[in-house]
Amino acid sequence: MTLIAWYAWAQAQAQAQAQAQASAQAQAHAQAQAHTHAQAQAQAQAPAPAQAQAHAHAQAQAHTHTHAQAQAPAQAQAHAQAQAWAEAQAQAQVQV
Repeated sequence: MTLIAWYAWAQAQAQAQAQAQASAQAQAHAQAQAHTHAQAQAQAQAPAPAQAQAHAHAQAQAHTHTHAQAQAPAQAQAHAQAQAWAEAQAQAQVQV
């Protein structure tokens, strides 16, 4: 695989991974919103201890959503490292 072909492949992989990540985040966010809405409806009819449990569960859902968002910068960093490597390889070939 030539360097140009590898770079194009790496770009396509990074883009596909970023799109999949964004889709998964959007789906997780929609599920968390629906879950929180259902919990809010249940709280209106539930006694106080059940409300406390539902609140703790909603916090756990929010934490999971935040963790999913935190993965995106790591992917961007990996992509930047791949670009830097490809550029270094290209410069090395030009100098030879």
